[in-house]
Amino acid sequence: QQNMTSLFLHIGHLIVLIPLFSAAEGCVICDYFVLVGEPTAITCPMITLPVLHSDYNLTWYKNGSATPVTTEKDARIHQREGLLWFIPAVLEDSGLYECSVRSLNHSNKKTINLTVFKNDNGLCFNGKMKFEQKVMSMNTGKIICPDLEQFKDEDNNQPEVHWYKECKPGFLEDKRLLLAEGENAVLIRNVTVQDRGNYTCHMLYTYMGKQYNVSRTISLEVKEKPLKMQPEFIYPRNNTIEVELGSHVVMECNISSGINGLIPFWQVNDEDVDIFDKTYREQFYE
Repeated sequence: QQNMTSLFLHIGHLIVLIPLFSAAEGCVICDYFVLVGEPTAITCPMITLPVLHSDYNLTWYKNGSATPVTTEKDARIHQREGLLWFIPAVLEDSGLYECSVRSLNHSNKKTINLTVFKNDNGLCFNGKMKFEQKVMSMNTGKIICPDLEQFKDEDNNQPEVHWYKECKPGFLEDKRLLLAEGENAVLIRNVTVQDRGNYTCHMLYTYMGKQYNVSRTISLEVKEKPLKMQPEFIYPRNNTIEVELGSHVVMECNISSGINGLIPFWQVNDEDVDIFDKTYREQFYE
């Protein structure tokens, strides 16, 4: 009798979200990008919002200006609750801005570069503003619409998010896809390579009685999970071997498999051979 066991490499569920352009705390000049006509709220990379200690003072400046950005909420560009708001952004807003943080015994500043882009011709997004996310084939994947935390309505509720694939609606009619409850995300069951592509999430943000479009585009990459090929016994296949009593016998077991780390072994009457009889020897080679 012969049995075999396999060592599997198990790869668990994984969502990455890697924006192509982001404001990292370690950046010298941090880059922000926004589509023209859409609002954006810029966070000072040195500060974790929304909590600011009372002994800190955060102020935003247009680079090279000693005059702080206004705090008037009806101004198109203003600072509010530590954020630099553009409602909406126009092409002329592109440039450098500076956030300055001061306390009784400490001060620091960070420069950010804002670039306002137009949509690519014939598309509902700009190719330089896409967020990259990865899912694994045959798993349940999640597409997340990022950076919407600041865009809530007057009742502090998140507006409804609508989804498009390659700028076209209707892809949610696929029964494998469903909206994630309580999240700005889409779940994809049994992911396939056909699910890769550009997904755009869109919402309407209301401020001071006016509505503005807010959109994010995610480039979804599907990583294919390695196939788990069943091992194939080439020889023997329930063979009966006749041998002479007391003779020296070599029995071979040939297995074909694409599984990395496969370890075949022999058993006699449901016992490993070295336990059944210590004169038996096994050798394994590839």
